[in-house]
Amino acid sequence: MKLIPFFILSAFLLFSCRSRVYNIPTGSMEETLPVNSKILVKNSSSFQRDDIVVFNYYGNNYTVQPDENRQWPQHWEKRVYRLVAISGDIIEIRNGDLFINDKKVTLPPKALMPYEIKATTFLDDLPERKEFPVQIKSRLGDTIIYTAALTTEQVVQFRQRKPAVISVEKEMATFTYTEPMITRNDEKNQWTLDNYGPLKIPSPGEKIVVTRFNYTLYQNIPGIREGEQVLKEKLYFVMGDNRHKAQDSRFIGFIPYSNMIGVVK
Repeated sequence: MKLIPFFILSAFLLFSCRSRVYNIPTGSMEETLPVNSKILVKNSSSFQRDDIVVFNYYGNNYTVQPDENRQWPQHWEKRVYRLVAISGDIIEIRNGDLFINDKKVTLPPKALMPYEIKATTFLDDLPERKEFPVQIKSRLGDTIIYTAALTTEQVVQFRQRKPAVISVEKEMATFTYTEPMITRNDEKNQWTLDNYGPLKIPSPGEKIVVTRFNYTLYQNIPGIREGEQVLKEKLYFVMGDNRHKAQDSRFIGFIPYSNMIGVVK
C-alpha cells in the first residue's frame, strides 16, 4: 500500500457525546468550516444535496505513524463533508467543475480551489494558508505568476484589479494515479481530482457488480463483497469544500445510509 499523498487531508472529527458538538481538526472543509471551529450536528434520517453531513467511516488512522510496512492502523472515525450527489444521480467533474445530472453545480462561496494568478506587480495580499502556501511559480519578463488557494469571492476581487492582475485561472491537479487510489468503476478509468466520471450512483434494488477495480467505491457498504449483489440502501457521494485537500468520495467511495449520522446546523 502506498502512502496517501501529503496534500490529502481527512476531515475526521473530535466528538463530545454530552454536547454533540464536533471540532474540525483539519482543513478539508476550509473556509466553510475553519480548522478548530465548533459545529453543532443535528441527528437526521433525511439527507439532501448540498447538506454538510457527518458520517461514520472506517479507514486509515492518519493521526499516528504508519508501521514498518508503511501501513496505518484502521479505526472508526466521524467525518464531515458536503453531500453533492445521491443514489440515481450521475456525477462528473470536468476541469475542476462539478456537474450533477449534467448540470453545473456552483462552487460553495467559501470553498477553496488553487488558482494561477498572473500579475504585473508584486502582490502582498494573496491569502497564505497552511496547506496552500502562496508561491511564485515563475517570472516571464514583467509578469509574475503566483499560485494560491482562493475562494470564489477572492477570485472576483483579484480579477477586478486590472491592469495589475492580468488573469486568475484555476490550476488543475497535475498528479495522476497508477493504482486505484482514486475510486473508479472500471479498470480503464484514469480519473483525477479535477476530471472524474461520469459515474452513476446506483439506487436501492439495483444489481451491482463489485470487482477488484471498483471495490473502493463500495467498500463502506456493510457486508460488501466482490461479485454480483443487490444494493439494499441509498448511497451518497460527498466532497470537501477544499477541493484539492480532501480525502472524500473520490478516494473513499460512496457513503451508505447506515453510516450517516446528521447534518451540520
